[in-house]
Amino acid sequence: MSGNHNMFCSANNPIQREQIGISECADHLRRHNAWRRGSDSIDASSARELGLNIDFAIAVLDAMSGHDHLMVIAAFRYCLGRMTYIVGDCASWLIKIWPYLSKETQNIIKRDLEEAFARDDEDREAGRDFKALGHDCDRAEWSRVRKLWETK
Repeated sequence: MSGNHNMFCSANNPIQREQIGISECADHLRRHNAWRRGSDSIDASSARELGLNIDFAIAVLDAMSGHDHLMVIAAFRYCLGRMTYIVGDCASWLIKIWPYLSKETQNIIKRDLEEAFARDDEDREAGRDFKALGHDCDRAEWSRVRKLWETK
């Protein structure tokens, strides 16, 4: 499924539905799951609404995992070496999605990050102004990601 595919287009899905975002879909599924587990404070979703949210979740997962997680790797590589807020956001995001990435994708990220740490160590030892991982605060963010495999 291509990233531009609109699963809610009437030509692709006979059931018309207003498009929702990923977080809204997750909230709906969380509420339904709480009801399913016996929460009295939550009403049951209609079967149709639940089915549409499950279809949406499947489409999102398919889109995110497409091309062997190419966009995950591209986003990571874009952020690597940056010296802005994006480093912390990317590190937190990678930590959150790490268990859901393929081993191949994890290995690419590990390799790229370990190589960047080696270059950063050389930059710091040589006293260079520009460092492969950015400022100390940026390096600290990447260290959080590195802990995903260092502790195993």
